[in-house]
Amino acid sequence: MHGKVIFLIIFFAALALVPHAHAATYYVQAGATGANTGADWDNAWKELNLIQWSVINPGDTVLIGEGTYSTRLVMSKAGSGSDSSQRIKVQRATDAGHNGHVTIRSVTVNAPFTTLDGVDRGMFTITAPLGSGALIDVNTGKFTGTGSMEDT
Repeated sequence: MHGKVIFLIIFFAALALVPHAHAATYYVQAGATGANTGADWDNAWKELNLIQWSVINPGDTVLIGEGTYSTRLVMSKAGSGSDSSQRIKVQRATDAGHNGHVTIRSVTVNAPFTTLDGVDRGMFTITAPLGSGALIDVNTGKFTGTGSMEDT
């Protein structure tokens, strides 16, 4: 019995020393002029095709600031299926100064366990010129959701 208690104390002490991964937030702002690292609003990626998916991990969030984006959003990094907190989330920003209307040309989803959330349907538009092809391509084998799309 005494050995089990000592083992549990050592186990929980070691567990407390293990670094815990924290979800990160990255930023995209149309026309941003900083370092283009996505680390904060001052250094946001300035266009959707500049998102560095290699640095994004399950549980991370990419915030898209107000503006019109001319490139396709290609969600190419998979989240984890363990639970919803491990999805990679791409969503319209709600931070002051970045929370206006977002317009993007089109979306391609190439990875599972990702979420695209416009936060407020009236403030998030996916649009493509007539005859230019699909607005949303889902290449993960499964799509669920609701909403509406229209050509402009």
